[in-house]
Formats: sequence, structure tokens, C-alpha cells
Amino acid sequence: MGHLRLKICIVEICQKQMLAKGLCRAHYDQVRKGAQPGPPRKPPRRFDVDEAYGFIARALASGVQECIDWPWSRKTKEYPVISYADTVVRVHRYVCELANGQPPFEGAEAAHNCGRPCCVNPNHIRWSTHQDNARDMTEHGTVGKLNPAKVMLARKSVSRGSQKYLAEKFGVSVSALSNARTGKTWVRVPGAVKKRA
Repeated sequence: MGHLRLKICIVEICQKQMLAKGLCRAHYDQVRKGAQPGPPRKPPRRFDVDEAYGFIARALASGVQECIDWPWSRKTKEYPVISYADTVVRVHRYVCELANGQPPFEGAEAAHNCGRPCCVNPNHIRWSTHQDNARDMTEHGTVGKLNPAKVMLARKSVSRGSQKYLAEKFGVSVSALSNARTGKTWVRVPGAVKKRA
């Protein structure tokens, strides 16, 4: 199961996959532009890997139909991981392999029937194509919170206060909404707002 282990970014609060020089794509780009990426990761607190794998074993044996939330997640929208010594194991994918065997095809994704990324119930996780998983995430509301109509509304709003309000209303970050307004994302939607110099 070597493909489940990823090196993670050395920046303390980042859990993204490492790209180069110990940094993820975003932090690597910041360093290349001369900015500081953030405080380095502190030595990890003692994470009891055995306890985490024990929890997974109990989840596999439970037979319950309700969601089983990963107890170490801070938010229900986070995908659970076990991280130790610069290694990350994606728990939902690991559980899917234990419950359903190896991925049946190249690029198979571990998809949640329940739409809750923090759930590790093996009855809720299955192998899926990227297209089916993306459709599921849209139906569950775990992705795709912006759409062309919302982007156009954001682009018509004039004040920064309304941008913050709309970001909260749409359930996205202010930076995601700002990128949509200025045309960094949602490029095909007309009416991008030019950034002030």
C-alpha cells in the first residue's frame, strides 16, 4: 500500500502534498516570489498511530450503518489523515482498500455514499470514477459551492464588505470569492472585476 503514503508540506498548518524543497505547490510558489511561507512545522506531538489503526479496525468490524466520524478531525468537512514523520495516510482511501480490496482501475477514488469526508464507516466508502465522485460531491454539497450565477452576482457587488458577506453566504473563503471576481478562476464567466493597483 505504498501509494497511500504522501510526504506533506513542512509548513506547520499545511497538510498538502509536498512538491519540492519540502513545500507544497502554494508554499513553494510563495518562496519563489520571495515571500515567507509561514512557520515551519513543529516536531509532531506524539500521535498514537496504533490507536488510530485500532480505531480503523473497530470501524471495519462494527457493522453499523450510521456514519463513524474520525475522532481526530477538527471539522466534518476534512478528509481524515494519519500523519507522522512527514508521511500522510489518507484514512478513507485506506479503509476503502481494507473493505473493498485494491482499486479496481487506475485513478479510482474512494468516494463517500454519505457525503461526509470525516466518515470512516466502510459501508459508506466505495471505489468510484472521478466523474461519479465529483457528481456525488456536488449532490452532497461538499464541493462546487460557486456557480456562474453566484460569480456574476459577486462581480456586480461593489464593496469589500459585500464580498465578505457573499463569501459567508456562499460558504466559500473570501480569497476564493475574490479570485472568482477578478477572473483568476471562473475565467469563462464574463464581467471579471479588475483589481485596484
